[in-house]
Parts: sequence; structure tokens; C-alpha cells
Amino acid sequence: GEGALPVPDTNSHLITEPLTFRGPSSVRASSDGQTLYVSEGFGLFAMDTEHRAVFSVPTDSYGRIEMSPDERFIYLTQEQTDQLIVIDVAGQEIVDTVGVGDTPVDLEITPDGRRLYVANSDSRDVPGVDVPTMAAVGRIDLGSRPSQIGITPDGLTAYVTDLDRGV
Repeated sequence: GEGALPVPDTNSHLITEPLTFRGPSSVRASSDGQTLYVSEGFGLFAMDTEHRAVFSVPTDSYGRIEMSPDERFIYLTQEQTDQLIVIDVAGQEIVDTVGVGDTPVDLEITPDGRRLYVANSDSRDVPGVDVPTMAAVGRIDLGSRPSQIGITPDGLTAYVTDLDRGV
């Protein structure tokens, strides 16, 4: 379905113009604030501060966006295909695809950029992915549906919300 991403004016804090997308599912800004990345059902879009498309990468599903600490790569879950895709920002293309479990709904990268953790709603688990090799390094079976992950700044602890238990 149609969806909009509100664009606030940073001076007035009012929404000046909504950007229309086909079901936006995630948004992330670059650290310098010059590029906005938006995931929707048909792709990942990179836009500049004037809301012009810089590039787009077609995808098969809605997904959540995470960036490598150096912002060279975007990691994007694909809820309908049960995959994690890796996009090279400079090359503007998918460079790797990894099966991660059933219905990946969120992901988080450790501060050192070496591990990704993915919340899989339907397989009810959180797999770890070694970023340099993009190989699975373990899986935590939760027995309930995770929805979001947060990692502490030291990278030693992850917190996972649980839809079944309301935590």
C-alpha cells in the first residue's frame, strides 16, 4: 500500500512535505546527514537532502536497514524471502545474500561492525552473522517472536523485544 515519509523542517520542526513511497518499512540517514536511505516493498532508495533519488536497488520485500560503521555497506532484511542482503553503497548494487531464518523483521550491528544479529519473527530466533565472512555464527532460540534488537555501545549485550511476552 501507499505510505508517506514525513519530512520535517529542521528550523520550524513542522512537516513541510511528505515523500510518497509504496509501503516504506525502514529509514536511515547517513552520519553526515547528506543521504537518506529508505526501504520499501520494491527496493532501497538513496536520496539527497533535496529529496532527489541518488540511486535505487531493486529488492523483493520489505525490510529493515542497518549500516556498517564505516557506511560502506547497507544490510537489509527481506521479510518475504527470509534473507539478509548486503548492498555496496559505492557500487550501488547487491553484493551478497544470506539466508537468516523465517521472517527477519529487524537487525542490529555491533559497534565494531563484526557481527550482525537478526530478529526472525516466524522462526522465533536470533541468528548471529559474522560480517567479514557473512556466515552464521550461532542462533539463539527464543521460543517466542522477537521484533526488535538493541545492542549496547560496548557490543557485549543485546536486548530483544518479544511480541509474545510483551517485553
